[in-house]
Amino acid sequence: MKTYFLLFFIVLVVFTSLKASNKDNSHYEKQAFSYEANRVVSQDFFVIDLTNSSSSLNVFELSFQQPIVIINYLGAGCTHCIAQLNEFKKHTDKFQKLNARILAVSPDSKEKSQNFFTKKEFNQGIFTYTSDPNWQYASKLGLVTTSKNEQSLLHGVQVIYKGKLIFGVKGETPFMGVSTVLDHILNVANLNPNIAAKPSNIAKWNITTVLTENDGLIRPVDLEFNSSLFFENDLWIVNSANNGHHTITIAHDIESPTRSIVQKADSRRSHFMWRTQALAFGVNGTFATAQNGEQGTFMGNDFKEYLFMGPTLWSSDTAIFASRNQFQPGYLGSHLDMLHQNPYNLGIAHETASKYWVSDARYNSISSYDFQNPHEVGGTDHRDGIIYRYVDVTLTPGAYGIPAHLVKDKTTNWLYFIDGGAKLVKRLDITSGTEGETLEMPNFSGEWVQSFKSKIGGIVETVVPTSTATPVGIDCRDGILYVSYYETGDIKLFDINNNFAEIETITTNSPGIMGITVNRLGDIWAANHDSSSVLKISRKEMIGIASTIDVVKTSKKQPTLISYLVFNNKSVQDTITLSVSANKPNNDWEVQTSEKVIVPANSTVNSDFTIIASESPDVITYTLTATSADKQQSAHKSFQVVSLDAERYYVNDATMETFEVQQQLKEIGKENYIEISSSLFAQNFKSFQNLKTVIWNSATFGDINTVEKAAINDLINKNVEVMLIADDPINTMHYDEGNSSFLASFGAKFADLDTTTDNVGSRIYTIDTDSEVIKFDAISEFDVNLFGLFHNKGKGYIPTPLFTALTPWAKPLMKEKTTSLATAIYGDRINLRTILFGSNFHSFVDETLRNEILRQCIVWLEGGAPPTSVQEMNTQPAMVSLLQNPMPENTFIRITPQKELTSVRVRLFNSTGALVANIGEFQQVSSEQLIPFSSRNLSNGVYYIVTEWNGGSTLTVAVKQQ
Repeated sequence: MKTYFLLFFIVLVVFTSLKASNKDNSHYEKQAFSYEANRVVSQDFFVIDLTNSSSSLNVFELSFQQPIVIINYLGAGCTHCIAQLNEFKKHTDKFQKLNARILAVSPDSKEKSQNFFTKKEFNQGIFTYTSDPNWQYASKLGLVTTSKNEQSLLHGVQVIYKGKLIFGVKGETPFMGVSTVLDHILNVANLNPNIAAKPSNIAKWNITTVLTENDGLIRPVDLEFNSSLFFENDLWIVNSANNGHHTITIAHDIESPTRSIVQKADSRRSHFMWRTQALAFGVNGTFATAQNGEQGTFMGNDFKEYLFMGPTLWSSDTAIFASRNQFQPGYLGSHLDMLHQNPYNLGIAHETASKYWVSDARYNSISSYDFQNPHEVGGTDHRDGIIYRYVDVTLTPGAYGIPAHLVKDKTTNWLYFIDGGAKLVKRLDITSGTEGETLEMPNFSGEWVQSFKSKIGGIVETVVPTSTATPVGIDCRDGILYVSYYETGDIKLFDINNNFAEIETITTNSPGIMGITVNRLGDIWAANHDSSSVLKISRKEMIGIASTIDVVKTSKKQPTLISYLVFNNKSVQDTITLSVSANKPNNDWEVQTSEKVIVPANSTVNSDFTIIASESPDVITYTLTATSADKQQSAHKSFQVVSLDAERYYVNDATMETFEVQQQLKEIGKENYIEISSSLFAQNFKSFQNLKTVIWNSATFGDINTVEKAAINDLINKNVEVMLIADDPINTMHYDEGNSSFLASFGAKFADLDTTTDNVGSRIYTIDTDSEVIKFDAISEFDVNLFGLFHNKGKGYIPTPLFTALTPWAKPLMKEKTTSLATAIYGDRINLRTILFGSNFHSFVDETLRNEILRQCIVWLEGGAPPTSVQEMNTQPAMVSLLQNPMPENTFIRITPQKELTSVRVRLFNSTGALVANIGEFQQVSSEQLIPFSSRNLSNGVYYIVTEWNGGSTLTVAVKQQ
């Protein structure tokens, strides 16, 4: 998965484990950050004069009303600082959701700051800025350092809430970990509350089966939504298996028509996920699982390997979880940490940071586990672990194989837990009790930890009395405690603020429910172990919007009608108000919609809105909002709208990068390039009738997967000019494929891997003197800095891709000075020009030079023979299509070769680029071929059929709709 915050989480993990590691990481010290947290700030912390108003701001006092994120940067002349501010700007909506304010402090003058933040269109309701020419604020932030009697200003990001520093980081480079900042606000501030549901409004429920065994479920025991604001619609489900090797099913954007289902199984799951009973998400990019080594009375419980168990900490980033260190000697898979003092875990709940609570069937107790700083991915150092066991807080395990889940109420000090054997629910005040003696570890679970002690005198209360059925699942939200019962499948709701009076019982008629979770909308999601399914239980008494369309394609000056359904499940008629908003200012499109629609009780009404485009505009996300007459309920539906008429696209496949190529395009006068994500482009580019030029940026942290390679091949075969920018993603091809046939589309092949490390991450490049693309009179060489990254295939700094020309029409563009091998290749042939850049534009030291190189490349790329339309030109060796699309349950894939194809392979991928199925392989295809294909076991969504042959590939988009 492509995720933007992964690098900084890796950096955090690496640097916090340096002391515990025997590896030499000294060459990374220049990139290290200094972290601090949990420090009380003084009441005179500072009062600033705001440059964007005439008032002042007392940071200490304001922090009791909302979290304050302070970014100390060096000024608008610092390109890395601007990249940092732009990175935070991208996620303005998330800070707004958390009621957080961002304060930017720099030595720039008031006028210069105001000009920058206004020109760059920062939301000044969220972003506040101030001038600090004498570094007085920076000094109070601890960001002025002295070396050899000279003072210098450090970069820093600090989060202040309720008079405390809850997170701080400083260093010689800007901190880009937006997700880390958001996670700390979520963790400590416990913001974004929902309106508590009133018992009188909880009367009727819709119960639907959302996932089944056809989606890869295997007797699921627990489920939870990803806690990150970046992935809050991703549902993670824990599966069972006969051999105890549990797997995780991840449903990305589960309620979207284009959702995708991914199965993840770590190579070391036989230990770190053995008989997983539960999972719980933290808010620092991690989640934890609870393992149970208990084997039941038949096999006995004295096997050492079953007793050396406990909770495990994982990264929630799918590029790490079950992806890194798989089957790699010397590493224990992708886990981040594991502690072993509770071998028969029954459930797990998150409290704060890396601290979790577990219930256990061996010691019949409740324990807290603080992993503190994770070790390296797949490492073994547990010495900072802190474990407390409440020795006098007991529970009785239920039947073997049935979990006993628990949940921490984020608004109080209460931990709610299932006492399965007694068939009741209890709660523990986690602030109660006194620290006791150090506990002795049994021989089978001996390990080094920072602390392992008892706690005595914890306050425990019974909140739900004994029932006839076994309580298993539990969650709480907005003052309501939710409990599921295994034998009946019933889910009961209790009013926490009314002495746990029962609100109602939801009869699901689905025995076998184990884990449950309640999302921010108040919907209940349940994992049914016995039927291998996931249920969604949502309120009937509501209004909503339904549509099977997520992406709308428009043509200039042609009205485009977007149809949808407005439904009213209430027992009375409602007059629903409709409104449309866009995610960015847009003057090129006119939007027309009905303002009100009358929807009878328990009915659905068709409605629509119309878009008329006067120009070929940017990609816009429109959100349609429906509001009930009493304004107590609302529903939302978003559509991404793209233009079929656009000629030039900038494909952003590097969302983790801090450098914005799109901004550079505007600065060099190329505003006509429309920015689009790689996934949205891959889904729709074959519909773009006038496409001429594409700049595809995968940079360093993108991922040119099989689907994207096929899309780029299609562009080139249809005579669309392409400039591909990437360094590490191209190197990955070399590691995995040798001389990748994909590079042949650009007339290039790999020369060799550049594994030089003695120059500590810098390179000197030169422009080839015979280049027809870039012309400079005086400049002969320039510096490029390389990122430091723990690559799962390379070591140290990322190697630089080096190429040689494969065909007469391809020539070197840029060379590495020390080897004279090309790091960029340009191709010039009839009707088509291409450029392959094996370096990331972010890495160029000289910004002016970088922009000029980019400008000259684009001018050359666009200046070839007049491009013909996509429809008129097609040199693709094969045409591949579905006989019916959207796909019925059974259909055919048709391959029509233009010439004989050899070594043909047809595969199906989901919308994230993960392989779903191998459809067929053929030694040769010389005439039309029909391949039977069944979509019976596929979930609804967008899929890609990639057809590869010796020397090429093509992409076919397939849609599954029920």
